[in-house]
Amino acid sequence: MNATPTTSPRSVNTGMMLAGLAALTFAAFTSSGAIETFLFDHRVGSMSWGPALFRAVLAFHGLVLLLFAVRKAPANESRHDVVPRACTTAPVVESPSTGAVHWILLIALSLAAAGLRLYKLESPLWYDESVTLLHLLRAPPTEAPGDFLPTYEQSGDPRAVHRSLRYIAGSFPTQNQHMLFTLLARVSFSVFGESAWALRLPAALFGVADLWMLFLFGRRLIGPRESLLAAALMCVSYHHVWFSQNARAYTGLLLFTMLATLCWMNALRSGTWRSWIAYAGAAALGMYAQLNMQFVVAAHGLLWLVRLFVSRDASPGTWRVRLWRPLAAFVLCVTFTLQLYAPALPEFLRSAIKEYSLPSNWNNPLWLVRSMLEHARVGLAGAALGAVGGVVLLIGWMSILRRNLWAGLAMVLPGVLLTALMLSINKNLYPRFYFFCMGFGLLMIVRGMIAAAELALTLAWRDPRARAWGRTAGVTGVALMIVAFAGTLPRCYALPKQDFIGARDYVEARRGPRDIIVAVGLAAQQYRNYVAPSWSEVRSAREVRELARAHDNVWLVYSQPDYIKPRFPDLWALIESECPVDKEFRGTLGEGQVYVCRYRPGAR
Repeated sequence: MNATPTTSPRSVNTGMMLAGLAALTFAAFTSSGAIETFLFDHRVGSMSWGPALFRAVLAFHGLVLLLFAVRKAPANESRHDVVPRACTTAPVVESPSTGAVHWILLIALSLAAAGLRLYKLESPLWYDESVTLLHLLRAPPTEAPGDFLPTYEQSGDPRAVHRSLRYIAGSFPTQNQHMLFTLLARVSFSVFGESAWALRLPAALFGVADLWMLFLFGRRLIGPRESLLAAALMCVSYHHVWFSQNARAYTGLLLFTMLATLCWMNALRSGTWRSWIAYAGAAALGMYAQLNMQFVVAAHGLLWLVRLFVSRDASPGTWRVRLWRPLAAFVLCVTFTLQLYAPALPEFLRSAIKEYSLPSNWNNPLWLVRSMLEHARVGLAGAALGAVGGVVLLIGWMSILRRNLWAGLAMVLPGVLLTALMLSINKNLYPRFYFFCMGFGLLMIVRGMIAAAELALTLAWRDPRARAWGRTAGVTGVALMIVAFAGTLPRCYALPKQDFIGARDYVEARRGPRDIIVAVGLAAQQYRNYVAPSWSEVRSAREVRELARAHDNVWLVYSQPDYIKPRFPDLWALIESECPVDKEFRGTLGEGQVYVCRYRPGAR
């Protein structure tokens, strides 16, 4: 007898019913104060209405589970689980099957990617990473025994006290909070102790997982061979390695962007409850990783609406599959996200959401383009090559559009929505905000290289073999790109992201007995809280002049002038006119140089 064990519908319904009853019982009989103290490790009353919202959303999910458990599916429901072809503008192209060789090569790429991302993972932290460590993971000095606050050299000291996982899940004091990443970093500290590499480890692991998700997503659109080439590009990509060694959630957001888009494609194709609920779960996890996931979900929602209205099939079964199931999935995406964020939502609305961007170059789209080019360190030849790359990218996107219209649109619309919103509300446009689109971009590049070569050779030679030659030429071009990408990796390891340590050591070695060292702007927060606690901060030109009267020399250390200019204009005017740069310390962060200068009245 050859029987395959399966889970019966009755046992599934029983499980959903029990889970629903448990959720309703917890929501009804657990007080908000108990949730604050026992579930999220906060003082009673400190989380405001967050626990009440948590209970309300939990009760809603309990009711949903009960409704699913007792509902009776229509007898003909199985016929409507597949979306009718009438509404599919571009059918999914069936790609070649994935063989054992593809999986073996993917495993080999993953091992190489892990090595590249773990190498020099312990380099000094840059500003955003230190915010995660100091303000989100470490307990403040007033809560630590003996008010012990470790400096950079004391990182890993067992006396350092960290917040609990429960506390972190209920806290959102700053937009720098990437909740899922912070929780995983706290787990990493519990296992390995505090260190720079332990802080970055979740990002590195997400970075390796990105290769798998890129392959799984890409093989549905361009086949396993081309998806492997895209994964190889990601493996040796300077930017992907950089973000995999950055203690932020961007590699996790990239993973969930591709996962949610794949689930969305599956749900559009099958229309089943299971596929739509899987989509809602993937999207909510992406939101928990980083809130820019909202642009991905918004793009999916807009495209679903367009797809719905171009449909001409209005039969009841089709309408249920096309309207109510997707709509329920998007509602669940919102409620799942609310469930995860509910405890911290009052603090987010009280503090983090009020952070705003003063007018600066960071609000300018031209600055965004210039920053990307400078970070890539390309000259005129490189810029011309970039223009050719843009054409290749466009060809690849058009090729994907022909294969699957909705997937192709879903690959570009999130970035368009992000740009439109950031410009409309005058928020900073950082290149890292677009990192979640990287997987889509690599697939377009690989498809574009091969499609462009096939087209060029087919037009040049009227030979039946021209298309095959073009494919070989395209694959060769991608292989050369992989080699070129790998050649940029030494730059990723040569310098820290921001060299605050080098600047500190330089000025400390040259200061006289009657000299004073001060820091400005974001650099002041980094030095005062982590790298050099004895240094002072100045916020005006008057303070610098007063210090100069009491000391032989005033050393100023600063970084990111675009942050200083709109906030401390008089101080920046003094720096430009009377503080010539003594030394500049470069890092791999775009425009993240650390400058050391001395105040010299009348120097310029």
